[in-house]
Amino acid sequence: WFALGCALLDDRQPEEATRAFQIACHTHPGLESATLLAFACLKTRASDMGEFLRIVVETYSEIGQPRIPGSAWEREVLAAIHMPDMTARGLSALARSLSWIPIRVLGEQMRDAAAARAPWAASLFVETPVRPNGGRRIAPA
Repeated sequence: WFALGCALLDDRQPEEATRAFQIACHTHPGLESATLLAFACLKTRASDMGEFLRIVVETYSEIGQPRIPGSAWEREVLAAIHMPDMTARGLSALARSLSWIPIRVLGEQMRDAAAARAPWAASLFVETPVRPNGGRRIAPA
């Protein structure tokens, strides 16, 4: 049911995906990613899919910031479907969690949000600290 919901989202059918994620939640209560996606889909229409990542980020906060993957079992399930690239730099814990979710639309929108540095997406990225003097080493006097 979870994989079906992901496929339906990639096909831009959030209304249909809602039911698949709800069934996944009921059959496997420890699947935190299914819970997040079920609630996000309830707030999404096909015409909103261009903003799906923003909806997921808002929903993540609204439902208590679930840990994804929340268990070793969920990690195994998600890894069997899709192994995320964890080498990308500058991603927050939230972005790393969302990268486990095997939905092409989320990955595409995360890349676009990174390029645009959209204000709503600030929670997805870790700010790089600015070093005094541009990071140059100052020799002792």
